[in-house]
Amino acid sequence: MHRLYESTFTSKTGEIIPCFSANRPMHSKYSPIKEAEALTGQSSPCDYYIILGLGGGFVPEILLNQSQNSFLLIVENSKEDIDFLKENIPQVLSFFSNKRICICTIEDAIDNLKKTFLPVLYNNLSLIEIRSWVNEKKESVSALKQQIHQTINTLIADYSVQAHFGKIWQSNIMKNLKHASQEIALNFDTSKTALITAAGPTLDTKIPQIIANREKYYIIATDTTFSILKKLNIKTDAVCSLDGQFISLEHFTDSKDFSPLYVFDLQANHNIVKKLDKENAKIFFTRSNHPLIKYALQNQKDFTYLESGSGTVTIQAIDFALKAGFKNIEVIGADFSYPYNKCYAKGTYLDSIYNRSSLKIKNSQTEFCKLMYRTELFYKNKVPTTKVLQSYKNSLIDWLNCKNLSFYEKNNTWYIKNNLSEKLICPSFDFNKFILNLKNDTEKFLSEINTDSFKQSNLTIALFPFIAYLKNNSSNKNISFEELVKLALQNIVRYT
Repeated sequence: MHRLYESTFTSKTGEIIPCFSANRPMHSKYSPIKEAEALTGQSSPCDYYIILGLGGGFVPEILLNQSQNSFLLIVENSKEDIDFLKENIPQVLSFFSNKRICICTIEDAIDNLKKTFLPVLYNNLSLIEIRSWVNEKKESVSALKQQIHQTINTLIADYSVQAHFGKIWQSNIMKNLKHASQEIALNFDTSKTALITAAGPTLDTKIPQIIANREKYYIIATDTTFSILKKLNIKTDAVCSLDGQFISLEHFTDSKDFSPLYVFDLQANHNIVKKLDKENAKIFFTRSNHPLIKYALQNQKDFTYLESGSGTVTIQAIDFALKAGFKNIEVIGADFSYPYNKCYAKGTYLDSIYNRSSLKIKNSQTEFCKLMYRTELFYKNKVPTTKVLQSYKNSLIDWLNCKNLSFYEKNNTWYIKNNLSEKLICPSFDFNKFILNLKNDTEKFLSEINTDSFKQSNLTIALFPFIAYLKNNSSNKNISFEELVKLALQNIVRYT
């Protein structure tokens, strides 16, 4: 990438401004500050700004003075251009030590956007384009703006999920950590094929195959299919669950027990853990990237990280099979569509729920139809599906490709070859050590809560999902971020 800036020029009002090739100035030769004031005056005050072009730094300087809390992500052409500005434009030097500013190249812009734009911290965002700079980088800027738009949508969608599940996750994690005190010995017969059962309608057609070849398989059930297999008297070797909602308890209410290995994310519903603990079940806890889990594991042995893509238990189960060392993996029931115009295989928890409330004029089929048509359908290979279901499928395919795994889909079965050497880790967790660390950090944290540094402290980050939940509550609409942090901390401390 060629360097954008070639020289400097002193404006009529005395400011040094950078010039492009052929001595084309980036800013006004007469009054670059007034020019910047006119540009910034066109947008409402924001908490987070993306500025395309650092140049002489006039726009960032005005925005910093307008608000004491806003954050600025400033995008420049290249590292060489950033170095040129540092060496030749005195007024931008202070930006590089300012914690409210991140200056990066076009190449690194999206990664830095993901790291710094936290919807829980910032209520709004504005993109400001320095027109002369954008004209120099038209093609790159066009692609960058599209990436920025997609990234922001993803981050806001993630925030919406946090706002919905933040309280459930925090409660489950704290309670489950108390039960993660035993190290578990794990042994698998990896000469078998790992068979993962998802709850799509084509699972029904695969049941005879499972029964006829039972000894060939190490069966890993997703939580929704666990009850299906039990009703059919098919022994499950392991069952995976990551759903934190209370309704997931329905998958485990059947009294029949084949003593499988329960592979539970620490965010999984604690009521299930409590029930299984009374039955002396073997529970293997794994972790996600929830910041509270990361915080809790400071100075302790790490749990196995199982990926779940966009939050699908099928990917969690596949990742478990990979890390358990199974070389051949088959996945059935992962339809990501509605074959036979059905939502699920027979025997899920929804069958029980809908049948219990079934009436002549509003039976279980009515409810399943409502579920199926809750979003717009379209047809792919003559099978109805939705954009959401296809996004889950794409998430799985992208993840498998990212892992460089060989896979294909045939006759409603996914076949995966494992060439990885990752392993499962099941350490014991010292809950008392965690609580002591939490109490010490809380004391320090409360003494710094009105300083800028606390917003990016490990403890604040650990509380972000629950803060998102609190922030989304209408009763907390006018409460400051500092007060939301205190409320979140009060909730977590009560588990100690």
